[in-house]
Amino acid sequence: MKSEHTKAFVALALALFAALSLPGCGGSDGPDVNGPGTLVGRLLTTSGKSTLASTPIEVSVLEQSGNRTIVGSDGRFALQGLPAGRFTLVLRQGDIALGTLAFEAVAPEQALTILVDLDLTLAVPEALLVLEDRRGIGEAAVELEWIVENVVTVDPKRDSTFVIAGRTVIARAGATTIRQGIVLKPVGEVLPGMRVHLTGASTGTDILAHRIRILGDGESDGGTAMKACHVRDGSAARTVDIDSTAWPSHEGHGDRTGAC
Repeated sequence: MKSEHTKAFVALALALFAALSLPGCGGSDGPDVNGPGTLVGRLLTTSGKSTLASTPIEVSVLEQSGNRTIVGSDGRFALQGLPAGRFTLVLRQGDIALGTLAFEAVAPEQALTILVDLDLTLAVPEALLVLEDRRGIGEAAVELEWIVENVVTVDPKRDSTFVIAGRTVIARAGATTIRQGIVLKPVGEVLPGMRVHLTGASTGTDILAHRIRILGDGESDGGTAMKACHVRDGSAARTVDIDSTAWPSHEGHGDRTGAC
């Protein structure tokens, strides 16, 4: 079962995800900001409070020295011009490092919405990704949940093509992430008759998929609560409660599924 503070995060996240364009509380201020992606987020404490300590918290992009913003008193922040592929958020409060959040396989012109738990119960506070949502940007954004009607081509090194809800869907090597639950899947395991949830961008009559999630019977793509064994440099591993949407980021820095 979800812990009480995780339930609170989920409730807040539903409202947060419903409006991706949250007002920014800081801004990008350097010449290196030239990517197309955007990110909006909210930072909450483990008690569920959205008002943070008086010392400002800075969020910056490791790969772009000038791309940074200050978290507002309500915990909200926004960044623009994010690079495609991989990038890392760095969170600091004065001289205290709150940790990093790494994001992989970010498609061009993708909008990310995240919810981060600032754990103040630790000797050194830590920011932990709890929920994540990825969407396309603008009118070209596509999100649908339907049956895979046909597999046209499968090429793990280039483009694979499917027919889903009457649309031609392209899964591109290096740009499309495919998962079943929290497990990464090769493109060859997307089969006719499977129900999938995908987000992507419209390219004329076709869809370039950013993410494809294979769904089980009766399942929808709302994400599920899960436990992960979180590894932190210089500290003992600990069990954390997150949503399955946040798992790829945790997996990327060496966390394991299940309790420690």
